[in-house]
Amino acid sequence: MNISNLNNYTNSIASQQNRLEQTEKKVKNIEEQGRLLEACQEFESIFTNIMLKSMRRTVPKSSLIEESTGREMFEEMYDEKLTREISKGSNGMGIAKMLYDQMKNRI
Repeated sequence: MNISNLNNYTNSIASQQNRLEQTEKKVKNIEEQGRLLEACQEFESIFTNIMLKSMRRTVPKSSLIEESTGREMFEEMYDEKLTREISKGSNGMGIAKMLYDQMKNRI
């Protein structure tokens, strides 16, 4: 094996290692963007839950359904599940998408 073949082989290995490092960076960036999107969706869920609780307090009390601790717990769990599903949807309320779009370039 002569020196030029060895140099070509070394350059090839360095090039492959460089491509591998770039691919690893892209994968890490994609993973970080996925975690950012999840965090934005969770924020939207919490915000929507707070808003829904505030809206529910404005509804006048009715004697149709009896007030109880069980009913309050059910409403809280229902609201939490509802807001999580809303925020996980394709657009939700749009808050998560706006936050994500503003923050994704900072990763």
